Amino acid sequence: MVKSIERRVDIELVRVLACIAIVYFHSGVLTGAMRSFAYSGLVVFIIISVCYLSSQSSIKKVARPMAAKLLAPYVIWSFVFLALYTVIVGKPISDYVKLQTLFAGTSIHLWYLPFAYLVLLFSILIKQKIPSNILSLIAGVSFLVWISLSLEWRGMVQSTPLPIPQYAHAFGAVLLGLWVSGFRGWINGMIFAFSMFLSLYIAVYKDTGVGVVYFVGMLFCLLLMFGTSINRYLQHIKGFVFFVAPLTYGIYIVHPIGLAVLSKVGISEAAWGPLLVFLGSAVFVYFGQRLLPKKISSIVLP
Repeated sequence: MVKSIERRVDIELVRVLACIAIVYFHSGVLTGAMRSFAYSGLVVFIIISVCYLSSQSSIKKVARPMAAKLLAPYVIWSFVFLALYTVIVGKPISDYVKLQTLFAGTSIHLWYLPFAYLVLLFSILIKQKIPSNILSLIAGVSFLVWISLSLEWRGMVQSTPLPIPQYAHAFGAVLLGLWVSGFRGWINGMIFAFSMFLSLYIAVYKDTGVGVVYFVGMLFCLLLMFGTSINRYLQHIKGFVFFVAPLTYGIYIVHPIGLAVLSKVGISEAAWGPLLVFLGSAVFVYFGQRLLPKKISSIVLP
């Protein structure tokens, strides 16, 4: 069971690495299993958010601050990317005048923001209603069923409008976060071991898009539950990690702009390009947070 909400160097380091992985995923320079490995960065973000969410939080108290942190940037950056894609890239605005834009945003990555908002509110509610050990077991069994049926539901949602495929794929991470937050007992341990074996089997023989992503996600869950001893080996990079980790949300929001710049200058296929975009986005977010008025930066570059 994950008991402490104290910042851990290992978890914050994984958060930074996960953000780099997401930039690489969206860059398109990776293929096959490596592309799926990069997508696991988003799963890590979700697991962290759900796992460390306090059951003592009141929905009435957190709904508005969460909306300011997740929904306000979603709306603002949807308009920003709409302008970039229509005015600069030249895409027709009719591509975005549809119902799904309300839920998926105007850029491929923005769907995560309203998803996170709904998931966090749901997680608070369910953590308040169900004891943590029972909720953990329910989430564990649900995850096992979910990944067992992954080939079936993946085939069903592939042709559905965005962001339904993303929501369906990310739902497993929500279950993992709920599972780990109250994990205890040998029954959970057996279910976890079988789920890891199943995800590895799917990764090797069936579908890397689910298998690789969630095998990595479950390895991260092991780190959450049993990796506290690793922190003493990472103290020499603690300052750097704690400096970069708070920038990752902003980097996630703005990094497609950097990828578009790479494409414009003709180096979008360079293996080092996404890392350059990550660093450039980090600099942009860092100075943006400090130069903009606090009320503006808190919703534009949270």
